[in-house]
Amino acid sequence: MAKINKQNNIKLYKKRLLSIVLGVSVIAFSSLIVYAYLTSSSEVVNKVQIGNNTIEIIEEFTPPKKQTINTIFKKKVQVKNTGNVPCYIRVYADFSDGEIRDISFFSNYESTSETTLDETSFLDENYISEIANGIKGSNPYGFYSAKRDVTDDSNYVNLSHLPTNWVFIPDNETGDDSALKGYYYYTKEVAPGDVTSPLFTYIMTIYEDEQNIKQFDVIVYGESVQVTDKNGDTFEDDTDENGIKAWKKAWREFLDLAD
Repeated sequence: MAKINKQNNIKLYKKRLLSIVLGVSVIAFSSLIVYAYLTSSSEVVNKVQIGNNTIEIIEEFTPPKKQTINTIFKKKVQVKNTGNVPCYIRVYADFSDGEIRDISFFSNYESTSETTLDETSFLDENYISEIANGIKGSNPYGFYSAKRDVTDDSNYVNLSHLPTNWVFIPDNETGDDSALKGYYYYTKEVAPGDVTSPLFTYIMTIYEDEQNIKQFDVIVYGESVQVTDKNGDTFEDDTDENGIKAWKKAWREFLDLAD
């Protein structure tokens, strides 16, 4: 049986949980002060297979009081295994506006009581400029680009600072992994009741000027697949260091891809 919650006439198939931050809707006044609001909603589709394989997106979300040319807000995204069998997890994260996506960055920085990145005055302007331009240098706050295509000059912000145990297969992947493209994959199996490490903890959007500030949505949903194959055997990493990893084997079988 499948349990389906519907919202906004969106239907998801497989095991998906959709967390949509509806917002950063802005109203510009003559004083050029821009206010924003964000709301959130979610949808879950759970499919029971061998055992109960279900997940839930765990989110800590603090909307910005207003948008500025360097808007930073907290959105900590993790995924919990709420089922009773181990699983592998992947996450799709995107923006409703492609132009906003290409000027936005995720950060995996874990705040302390003294340091929170959503206070935009905290970050040095030169540092923000380096992140915006993908300059290879110091990146103590773990920002990486939200761009979905990876090129040589974007590898620094797109791949180098992904959190531990997360990998991204970009939209422009053309090799053997092309069928897996577009997702962030958690490479460790997640036991029942356990939670992944955060995919990101903050989002920063760097506008060229105040006139370019506009409304956008942040879309996040996750999928899971069991760690055993169709015969009930656990997937294992190939012994060859260049071989296929267990998490990738699980997703390839789920998608009916040949080895």
